[in-house]
Amino acid sequence: MRNNPFESQLERLARTLTDQFGVQVVCQGDEAWTDGKQIMLPSLPEPLDEPLERMILGYLDHEMAHVAFSDFGVVKEFSEKHPGHEAMLNVVEDALIEQRAMRRWPGVRANLDAMFAQIRDRIIALCAQRDAFGRFCTAVYLKLAHYCDMLGLDAEVVGYEDVLDGFATVRTTNDSASLAERLLVRWLQSHPAADCAKEPSSGSAGKTEESQPTEGDGTGTNK
Repeated sequence: MRNNPFESQLERLARTLTDQFGVQVVCQGDEAWTDGKQIMLPSLPEPLDEPLERMILGYLDHEMAHVAFSDFGVVKEFSEKHPGHEAMLNVVEDALIEQRAMRRWPGVRANLDAMFAQIRDRIIALCAQRDAFGRFCTAVYLKLAHYCDMLGLDAEVVGYEDVLDGFATVRTTNDSASLAERLLVRWLQSHPAADCAKEPSSGSAGKTEESQPTEGDGTGTNK
């Protein structure tokens, strides 16, 4: 527990919301993630202004949505099948769980919007440093998410429109994995060297698997 009064309030609220899942919530460090068993939120500075407070609530809403809706077993299987390309499922799943959370809990959309507004410039800066796969993953997330802001990455998803249209029928993590598989197969057809390298990508939207924590903003900007 930290000295920031809002942090204590946030942890109490998160524990109440997640009591049915048995999830521990902690504010510590500078990242937001979940492994399905605990939710880690960034430590909060003082003084805490309203935009930052809403951003942290957006992180919490995102991680809560993973705990409520993600099948961590499916994500682990995808990760083991596609080492180095786990981000492909992460971005699809991030968009899905945010969509489901907005339908289920009032106020989630406003918190996610506030979070995105706070980290938007950071996403743009990080995208300039990412490899081709990282940029593609970020573009896929932005295309599927509700923000209607591609941050100039529109060209990254040209030629994938027919596959991305399939997101309309995605309801579960299994569905996310199927869509991610189709996207990855097509991307690797255009980038065969990436299939050989299979190095971990910095484009992850979150490591939504039991053994790897999930970053909280859907675009891999917490690292």
